[in-house]
Amino acid sequence: MDILKYLSIIDDLVPNDRLDTLLESPKGSVTYKDVDLYLAELFIIDEVLTSRLKINYHFYILDDASLVRLRMAALGDYCDISQGLIVADAARLIYRFTCARKFNILNKKTKQLRLNSWGRIYLSEKHVFEMYHDEIALMRDAFMGMFEDKREDYCLLCHMLLEEIDHENAKAINDINSELPVKILS
Repeated sequence: MDILKYLSIIDDLVPNDRLDTLLESPKGSVTYKDVDLYLAELFIIDEVLTSRLKINYHFYILDDASLVRLRMAALGDYCDISQGLIVADAARLIYRFTCARKFNILNKKTKQLRLNSWGRIYLSEKHVFEMYHDEIALMRDAFMGMFEDKREDYCLLCHMLLEEIDHENAKAINDINSELPVKILS
């Protein structure tokens, strides 16, 4: 099928239906469980940051590799998550795009990503937290441990990200992120 025709078919679908269409045709290696757990990871990171720092802001995650590190720490399994995140993005369940230029990220292919409201609705409607309770509990515990180990850095970073980002601030943000397992942007 012509890619533009395929894209125009899914363009009119709401995110949950887009995901169904993307995962069912053409057959690929990404599963619902893959997407469900990626969305849950994004939710967990956001939940911990907002609740622990008492900041009402949805931060972006810097780089898909942050999710890989969290998955490795929690579940001990390495997986190439980029295909699953591409599917979640194409379904419009997350925001995922090339990092904003203001952050001066050297690798121009690096993405920043976060869960959007459609992704939150999907998690709730599909009962993802009930279906994968054990895996999600392990991921939550792993990120809570990462956060507590680097609490001061995360606190400083998140407050810096709420300020205007200039060249000097971008360098300081990158320096702090280089020390964190799950990297954060705004």
